[in-house]
Amino acid sequence: MIDLYSKRLGAWGATHTLRVPVVDSSGTHAYTLIHASKSAKAYMAMKEAVTYALEHSPLPEQVVSRMRDLVRSDLDTVETAVRRRFAGKSVRWAADRNNRNASCVRNFILEESEAYPFELDELKSRLRLLQLPGRSIVYAFPTE
Repeated sequence: MIDLYSKRLGAWGATHTLRVPVVDSSGTHAYTLIHASKSAKAYMAMKEAVTYALEHSPLPEQVVSRMRDLVRSDLDTVETAVRRRFAGKSVRWAADRNNRNASCVRNFILEESEAYPFELDELKSRLRLLQLPGRSIVYAFPTE
């Protein structure tokens, strides 16, 4: 049903669909929240909201950990997408305050992949060898 509903949302124009399995206090899957939007920014905002809720949850840590595991993305796939998207370019990790239209790795990950904010540190670690020296984090991506 979830797959069918997600496909229908896409047919109705949703370009970004996020499935969030929700568990109860015993760790049992209770329901799946589906967030659908035509906006990459809304997609990112929902993932940030889920991450915030997990970080501030009154539920036991093992339950929160189970929920994190249920929404965790395939970081190999995300890393590959990042490397392909920015191949041959030097790109900042975070948004440039002086140029809001410039691409950045963080926003690409949150807007165009399944990764959640709580996975960003691991992705930064995976990209560390591409980081240029300096105060701000900038990566030089090799051409494919």
